[in-house]
Amino acid sequence: MRVYVGSYKIRTSKDVAYIHIPAKLALQLGTRRVRVFMQIASRECNNLAFHGAVIIFPATLTRVGDTFRLKLPKKYLSLAERIKDCSFVDVWLEPRLEDWKTKKPEHT
Repeated sequence: MRVYVGSYKIRTSKDVAYIHIPAKLALQLGTRRVRVFMQIASRECNNLAFHGAVIIFPATLTRVGDTFRLKLPKKYLSLAERIKDCSFVDVWLEPRLEDWKTKKPEHT
């Protein structure tokens, strides 16, 4: 089940790039370990090289007040710094398949 959680501006702080997802949306997934599908909408940037690009990565949602923080992997920090002031990202989340555990049948 993939859930569209909205369009966000990427934020950066020191060596971290992240977005905040409202708890109401993040809790629909039933897990904090997710696979992220992020599409860059950078029409306002001088360089349109990244517009429409999709990045996919595993992440863990971290509760911060009334939201969940989703950190981008460090390898995308340079990209985030370049587009943070002129673009948005559309974000879809889905539970990571490797976290789904098969239940053993109960014997009666």
